Amino acid sequence: MSNRAVQVGAFVAATAIAGAAGATTAVPANTQQNSAVVQYKPADLESSAGAEDLYQTLSRVARFVCGDSGYTIELTVRMALKQCEQEAIANAVSGVSSANLTTAYNHHFPNQPLVEKERLSERLHALIILVVG
Repeated sequence: MSNRAVQVGAFVAATAIAGAAGATTAVPANTQQNSAVVQYKPADLESSAGAEDLYQTLSRVARFVCGDSGYTIELTVRMALKQCEQEAIANAVSGVSSANLTTAYNHHFPNQPLVEKERLSERLHALIILVVG
């Protein structure tokens, strides 16, 4: 990743986090918000395979930003982590105008339509920022 892409990604992340913090004043003070920047190329989304690759990347990043180590046994915590991951992925996918990426998302979450950004979990906020690169 080029230095310029990292700088742009960091700026976008900082701006998004600041904007999200201002937009979520009803969120409890103990809320944790994590973010990550994922760089992608629009040409990669022209194929189903490319969209699925980006989806898999988003899935791995969502586990990271939501703090899912894979070792949590408690059911309520697992459910909260999975909800956080689904919402982070949905927010990232909805920010990209790609039928192939939306199809990949719907394949993995057939019974859960893309969520609105206002429906983020009250306890965990995870943000994945996609940067065209």
